[in-house]
Amino acid sequence: MPNESTSPLTLLLATGNAAKADRLRGLFDGLNIAFESPANISNPPVTEEIGNSHQAIAEEKALAWSQAFDGLVLASDGGLLVPVLGQSWSSLTTRRSFDDDASDAARARLLLDVMRQYTGLSRTVMWVEALALANSGNLVDSLEAEGLTGHLAADYQPAPAGTPGFWVDGLWLHPTTGKRHWELSRNERAAIDDPWEILAPRIRLAVANFAIRA
Repeated sequence: MPNESTSPLTLLLATGNAAKADRLRGLFDGLNIAFESPANISNPPVTEEIGNSHQAIAEEKALAWSQAFDGLVLASDGGLLVPVLGQSWSSLTTRRSFDDDASDAARARLLLDVMRQYTGLSRTVMWVEALALANSGNLVDSLEAEGLTGHLAADYQPAPAGTPGFWVDGLWLHPTTGKRHWELSRNERAAIDDPWEILAPRIRLAVANFAIRA
């Protein structure tokens, strides 16, 4: 990884979701990286996001954006697992299951309505997240992790000063403390296998290895 005396490594974050962009940047705290926005790409690709796994969708996005950018790109895809709903709910379409223009609160209300009949352990939920790194149309690395077992709250309480885009953070409850996801420290998230905490050291290593080879 470039040190502070060298030019930063440029990395495009392939998302228009401000909350997700913040979380992706947070994976690289302390590293000498210049983040590029997809808003600055003159020929943005159109991705279908029809893969049969979050990893496949993240790879599709990373490859397409890295071709358009002709550089290093990080893409992600994740979703909420709701076992009690069976095949009527797919983590692959957690956000896309709703109207594109729906607010975080509206999305949360719709899921709460679907889950109103369920109580106790039936409200158990998990999260799966995938990251893919690509450079100029070539896949560099891709990773996927699952964890963060908790409970779906009965109401929606987003972070008071949070960035819109991660509405599940205001619905997910810690299984023993009852804290919302946004209230947890990094250590608390790591202790219950938050996929973002699992993936952080692995994607940092992938980027560092790329920088060494570049």
